[in-house]
Amino acid sequence: MTFSVAWDVVEGVVGVLFVVLAAYSSYDAISRLIQGAAPESSILGMGMAAAAIMVMPPLTLAELEKLILRIR
Repeated sequence: MTFSVAWDVVEGVVGVLFVVLAAYSSYDAISRLIQGAAPESSILGMGMAAAAIMVMPPLTLAELEKLILRIR
């Protein structure tokens, strides 16, 4: 697997994670608003946020390296 193919796969996975996180957060917020419930912490929400925090910095560095190589 070449770097560009692997990068495309990683970008796709990150994109799907963001969509899932946004959908879950929206559903949870709207349903709680309708019910009049107080906000609570969520294991799923905390897990997805933690995964994003661990995955995003290396991806950012890889993207910056890719941009620097393209400029040269």
